[in-house]
Amino acid sequence: MQFTIQIAQDGDLHDLMKVLWTCFETPPQGILRIFFPILNNDREASLLAASNGQREEYKASYPELIWLKVIDDETGEMVGGAKWYFYERNPFDGHSLEEEEAVWYPEGVGREFATRAMHAFEKPRVVMGQKPHSYLNIIFTLPEYQRKGIGRAIMKWGLRKADQLGLESWLDASPFGYSLYHSVGFLTYGSNNVSIKMHEDYNQGQQAEWEEYKKIMLPVEHAVMWRPVGGKFVVGETVTPWFKDLN
Repeated sequence: MQFTIQIAQDGDLHDLMKVLWTCFETPPQGILRIFFPILNNDREASLLAASNGQREEYKASYPELIWLKVIDDETGEMVGGAKWYFYERNPFDGHSLEEEEAVWYPEGVGREFATRAMHAFEKPRVVMGQKPHSYLNIIFTLPEYQRKGIGRAIMKWGLRKADQLGLESWLDASPFGYSLYHSVGFLTYGSNNVSIKMHEDYNQGQQAEWEEYKKIMLPVEHAVMWRPVGGKFVVGETVTPWFKDLN
């Protein structure tokens, strides 16, 4: 199969989100719903709202944020994509994770659950990534196009840019991607199995609602992974972020 990787434009975001949702729903992965809810049982309206939100972020953040799209050269169809950040600054300078709120959910139990899940998911990189770095936020390929070299090509594109900018890199890996990420120079810090506790003062109705959101958004079980600039790790010389953090 021949395919082309291109930098996505604003007008590509809705199609990208449709492909992303399909990928993360086959099989279902809870992390999708932390960031992209289906509200009022209206999937199409929720997908459109998610697309618009991503489009606005893209307009505000490019080229620090770059969306990639993957096109099947034979059919012209979009079959995958990725969302990369290239921070030539410390993105967490003066930033508190607790200030972030999952405003894409309406106020209530759903927003509280998504906010706390998001904090737990992002905390390792926020703690250890306090310097310029690249971050692979999302990578996805339609099921029928997987294991055809698309993921590796996306990684090669992003890591080439990261190395040109002199940036170390971070990502959160599902089990599907471990072998690929290790093969391009990523090391595993450890697992990040998101677990959050319910507020003790919730009433019976809120407790039931919390349990429903728990079914929708969890489990989220990822490995936190880091790659030094150039993917070159030298035993006894390369200092990992978690070693510095612990000392």
